[in-house]
Amino acid sequence: MQYIAAGYPLQRVGMDILWPLEKTPSGNRYVLVLTDYFTKWTAAFPLANMEASTVDKVLVEKYIAYFGARDYLHSHQGRSFEASVVLEMCRLFGIKKTRSSPYHPQGNGQAERFNRTLLDMLSIMVDGNPGQWDGMLPFVMLAYNSSVHESTGVTPAIASWLRVAVAAGCSDREPAWA
Repeated sequence: MQYIAAGYPLQRVGMDILWPLEKTPSGNRYVLVLTDYFTKWTAAFPLANMEASTVDKVLVEKYIAYFGARDYLHSHQGRSFEASVVLEMCRLFGIKKTRSSPYHPQGNGQAERFNRTLLDMLSIMVDGNPGQWDGMLPFVMLAYNSSVHESTGVTPAIASWLRVAVAAGCSDREPAWA
């Protein structure tokens, strides 16, 4: 896995699309994954297609609108990420778009590694109902962002927001440093 440095939260975000998953009743087959290289906070959004206009819309309306524009947005060189609509969005928000070398997915290793974790977590959560994965995705993300990350020693929620993200059934609201 290639190491790409980040000096503070949300400075550098890796972007990838996980596909193909079983088509859901909502028409979703793909997941847009965005991983903060510093805190490991990861957001994932279901997509019906991988078109650049769809990726751009989700990036702006569901990520940038809530978390703000990043300094760097890193991805592989796929059409969904290199199309003019996405590059123009980056220009408008002052985001520096970086990319991995062709045929070298390790250049976006954090997002690629998360995809394997996401598939494992989804398979457990949707056991017996694989066509319902998009409804479980927010809860999978809550569980992931509430779990201690091996490389940081804290949860992505604590690293990002300095607070514990409490999932259903959890009564421990004290951060690890308390």
